[in-house]
Amino acid sequence: MAPAMKRVRDMKMTPDAACGARMLSDAEYARLGEIRVLVNQVVAVNDFTQQELRRYFPAAGPKKRSKRREAVE
Repeated sequence: MAPAMKRVRDMKMTPDAACGARMLSDAEYARLGEIRVLVNQVVAVNDFTQQELRRYFPAAGPKKRSKRREAVE
């Protein structure tokens, strides 16, 4: 599918527009759609809230300020 994806990028068109202009076959267009769905599923798995991340990576959370305050000159 890399050649079809490269052609679409080089044409600076969306897959919909490239298919409409008959620059992509129906099979290539369908395969690109399947790939888009798979990519979206992978990205969705990697979508965590800050609270979820802190549970596994406590050091990645915001730094806590010390209660001690110092005077500034």
